[in-house]
Amino acid sequence: MSEAHLSRAIQTYIRSLSDAKVIKIHGNTFIEKGTPDLIACIQGKMFLFEIKIGNYKLSKIQKVRLKEWREAGAVARVVRSVKEVEGYIKQELDKNA
Repeated sequence: MSEAHLSRAIQTYIRSLSDAKVIKIHGNTFIEKGTPDLIACIQGKMFLFEIKIGNYKLSKIQKVRLKEWREAGAVARVVRSVKEVEGYIKQELDKNA
């Protein structure tokens, strides 16, 4: 599965949830370098996902950006499958239940 296909599958999953909004970030000169691929708000909680396939690893700037988002209170993770996204979302929303 390509990164684009995985991104669409994750977006479809997030859009199926209640009280959820997700956007895909396309890197360009107007977007801060290293910004995660997907930004979502689900039931009032902020999630950011950097999508990777295969053995691809985060760049240094991607690691920095994920850390900054986590320090600001968001759930910011690198993900390789829809199942992984489901787990992170469930884990976080269960904390607030």
